[in-house]
Amino acid sequence: MTGFSARQMLDAIRRENSPSDVGNRLVSLIAAGKASLQVLAAIAGEQGRVIESDLRSLLLLSARSVDAPLTSAFFQTLAHGEGIARERLVDYAAACGLDSTARRTY
Repeated sequence: MTGFSARQMLDAIRRENSPSDVGNRLVSLIAAGKASLQVLAAIAGEQGRVIESDLRSLLLLSARSVDAPLTSAFFQTLAHGEGIARERLVDYAAACGLDSTARRTY
């Protein structure tokens, strides 16, 4: 995107990333507030799995980087972020009707 002003570039990025009928229909439904609670609960369940996997991977990478303290700290920082996401997911999942058992057995 050379030769574009900052405004033109921002407008292009917004156009490319705005919900559309030809893109992911779920994103459009969520943006419009029309996604079902069941769908939102499924997202919470899936995200719980992803967060746990990411957290394990990041902690393992940190442990394997013990000889490179900055690298280890980087992975620990990312793992901390996943921990925050996991904590926040609890409230989101509860709002979708998932209790701790439902999250664990998803």
